[in-house]
Amino acid sequence: MLIPFDDKSGTVRASIKVLIGLCRPPDTLRSGEASIDIRTRQKEHTRKQRELEELMVCESEVPAMLTLERNGINFIITGRADLLTGDRRVIEIKTAQPLPEKPAGHHALQALFYTYALKALETSLVYTDPDTGDSVEFSVQREEGEALWEGFLEDVSLFVGEEWERHRRLIDELPRFRFPFSEARPGQEAITEQVQRAGGERGELLLQAPTGTGKTAAVLAGAIPPP
Repeated sequence: MLIPFDDKSGTVRASIKVLIGLCRPPDTLRSGEASIDIRTRQKEHTRKQRELEELMVCESEVPAMLTLERNGINFIITGRADLLTGDRRVIEIKTAQPLPEKPAGHHALQALFYTYALKALETSLVYTDPDTGDSVEFSVQREEGEALWEGFLEDVSLFVGEEWERHRRLIDELPRFRFPFSEARPGQEAITEQVQRAGGERGELLLQAPTGTGKTAAVLAGAIPPP
């Protein structure tokens, strides 16, 4: 599983960004669009957040949580809204270069989550350009975004269900796992023994070996206990 799943209660607990990343990856970058390094993004995000916080007198980094059920999967979805005003308006800040003409789909989903989780009356996406300091604001309407949100929940619940079924099949097959080759290559037995030792001690192991050693098979043989 890519995300923690409690099979007894059928519950997934994950951040909204993680869930969106599973089924709604970022929109394809337009040709020629300039990339922004992470440090520049963070610096500009913080600048704009502080600017709006002082201007509008609002809370920042507001915790949000939403519990719901879809297709037999229980979700506990968490996140932190950038800003929440006293009149229940959520403001999410994103960096972009150049500024977009409309909000990105995955950003709109994140904004809709905060709308539902914080019972916001209004939600806005503010894009800011780190070079010029210019910004553009888009309103994300609950009614208009309902189909987008419901479609996302449907897809992510089906994805989690399928992944859990695959996980259970793999668990069932573990007792039949054997070292996949008749003989071990030089170094493989040592790798297997060290992995077994680290697993038994709940420790960590840093492994370096040349290409062609057969690290994957050796590590799996050591990590999966014999029947």
